[in-house]
Amino acid sequence: MHLSLSSFMTFQFGNSIILILIFLLMRYLGDSRLVSSNVLYIFSALFILRLVIPFEFFHTITLPSRVLLPAINKLLAYKIVTLWSDIAVSLSSVLLFVWLFVLSIKLIRFIKSYSKIKSFSRLCSDSDQIHYKDKSLKILFVDERIPPSVIGVFSPIIVLPKNCFTDREKELILSHELTHISNFDLYIKYVYSLISIIYWWNPLIYLFRDRMDQILEIRVDSNVIHTFDEAQKIEYVETLIKVSKLQSENQNYSFNKNVYFNFSSKSSSKLLQRSKCILSGQKNKLSVEILMGIIVVLFFLSSAVIFEPYAVDRETESVTYDISTKNSFFVKNGSNYDMYVNGEYIISYESDKIPKEFEHIKQIDTIEEE
Repeated sequence: MHLSLSSFMTFQFGNSIILILIFLLMRYLGDSRLVSSNVLYIFSALFILRLVIPFEFFHTITLPSRVLLPAINKLLAYKIVTLWSDIAVSLSSVLLFVWLFVLSIKLIRFIKSYSKIKSFSRLCSDSDQIHYKDKSLKILFVDERIPPSVIGVFSPIIVLPKNCFTDREKELILSHELTHISNFDLYIKYVYSLISIIYWWNPLIYLFRDRMDQILEIRVDSNVIHTFDEAQKIEYVETLIKVSKLQSENQNYSFNKNVYFNFSSKSSSKLLQRSKCILSGQKNKLSVEILMGIIVVLFFLSSAVIFEPYAVDRETESVTYDISTKNSFFVKNGSNYDMYVNGEYIISYESDKIPKEFEHIKQIDTIEEE
C-alpha cells in the first residue's frame, strides 16, 4: 500500500463520479422506493473512505495515461523561480505551501469551535442526567428559544429549550437525538468535517458535506419511525416543522454547524424531502454488518484500477531509440539505405522496403565529412 500522485488523482476522479451519483439518487429519495437512505449511506461512506485512503493496494492494476497525467506532472514540475544556483521553486512547492497554510487556518478555527462546545458542555451538571429508553443521557435545558440539538462526541449532550414543546414532542425529539448518538453520527460528522478541511480546495467536498448531513438525518428518521402508524408519522413531521420554525426565528445559534446536529432544518426543500421519506414509510432493511460489508467490497473494487503517467522504464530505454526527424536520417549505400539515429548506425533497408513509418525521415546520398 502506497500513496502516489497517480492514485490520488484517480481517486479524485472516481469520487467525482460517486458524488454525481449521490446527487442524482437524492433527487428521487422519498419519491421512489428503489432509492433509500441506506443506498445513499453506502455511497457516501465509500466517498469518505476513498478520501481517507487514496492508496494503491496489492490488487491494484495500473493503466497508462499518455496525455493527461504526463501533462499534469510536467506542469507541477515547472520551475517558477530559481533562488540559488541549485535551488528552484516549482509550481508543486507553491501549491503545497498554499494548501498547508489554508489548512492550518481552517484547522485552528475547527479546534476553536470544538473548544467552545467543550466549554458549553461543562454547564451540564449531574442534575441534568436522565434515564431514557435504557440509556443514560445528559440534557441541558436552556432559556433561549434555540432548536434542539446534540453536541459533543465523547460525552454527547442534548440541548433543549425550556417551555417550547409538549411532552410528546420532547419524546420524539429525544428519540431522534438518541438515535444520532447510538449510530455514532457525531463521529462521522467530525470525520467528514476534518476531511473537508484537508480537501478545502475541492468544491465538491462542500457539496458533499451538505448532502451527507441530510442523508444522516433521513437515516435517523427512518430508524425512529419504523414502528409508527400513519398518525404518529404525521406527529413526527409536525414536530419537524415546529422545530424548523423555531430555527428560522433564531438565526444566531452560536455553534459551528460542523460540530453538532439539529433536530430539523430551516431549509424548506430539505424539510420537504424528509417529510416525504417519513410519510412514504421507507425502512432501513440492512443491518450495520451488511452495510459495512457492502462498503468494504465496493471500496475493494473501486481501488482495483488506477492510471499512471506513461513512461518507459530505464532498462527498456537503454536498449530502445526515440526516432524522429530531428535525430534520424538515411544515407544511401549502394542499393540500400542505412539508418542513423543520434549519429549511430542502426539498420539498413533496401530502397523499396523502407517502412512507411520512416518515409518522412530525411534521405541523403552521402555523409559530409568535416
